[in-house]
Amino acid sequence: MVRDHAAPGGVIGRSKTVRATSLEMNMKTQSQSELIAQIAESTNTPIKDVEVAYQRACDALRKDAKFHDYLPLFAAKRIAAEFRKPAAR
Repeated sequence: MVRDHAAPGGVIGRSKTVRATSLEMNMKTQSQSELIAQIAESTNTPIKDVEVAYQRACDALRKDAKFHDYLPLFAAKRIAAEFRKPAAR
């Protein structure tokens, strides 16, 4: 028998607890503009660049998505990771 469980700061899961990052936890309660501002601040990227990247990520994910509930989360995670990568030289 597999039980549902959660740990402090974690997400309910089966057979293991997945820890949510502070960005993921904040994404659940933030508006799109607040989320974009947070990513811009945390990555030292102009807000306009983050807005454009966020919209592109949402559009790309929306094409193949069967469920749209988590698109903002996935788009935000995608662009945050993209802006945190070191620039290629």
